[in-house]
Amino acid sequence: SVRAEHISGEANTKADWLSRAVVDQSEWQLHPDIFQEIVLRFGLPSVDLFATPQNAQLPRFVTHYRELGAENSNALRCRWPRGLLYTFPPLPLIPQVIRKIIEEGAEVLLVAPYWPRRQWFADLRELSTQVPWRIPDHKIQLVQGPIQHPDPQWLQLTVWRLNGGSW
Repeated sequence: SVRAEHISGEANTKADWLSRAVVDQSEWQLHPDIFQEIVLRFGLPSVDLFATPQNAQLPRFVTHYRELGAENSNALRCRWPRGLLYTFPPLPLIPQVIRKIIEEGAEVLLVAPYWPRRQWFADLRELSTQVPWRIPDHKIQLVQGPIQHPDPQWLQLTVWRLNGGSW
């Protein structure tokens, strides 16, 4: 027989979080430990360009829509600040992000899949100022609140240090 029982939100955090949030398949965050490793390898960026208040890796961040605490909204339309920037954009936006990096002459740490057959991959190689770092599969953890991405390894995530001013 089956019996229904109430489980408090404190005892079932994932279900509680899912009942109050919308899981956006484009809003994954690298685990903070991986982000710290990126900072050690490439330097500390000043602004997280594609973030939400919940997944921002840095105190200064740009959101898709206007939100409290955000420095700006819509990273593809606003003027980017000078200095090293960080971005882990939704995958369909990668070509537009590359164009914006060139347009702004920006220096950016871009997290993107290592997919050599994609049209934009040649641009990454052209703009790269350091050897890219492929995040080891066993270290890739993508989170959204308490939810973990079910199979992040297929992305083959790589960190690129790009300079649009060198184009």
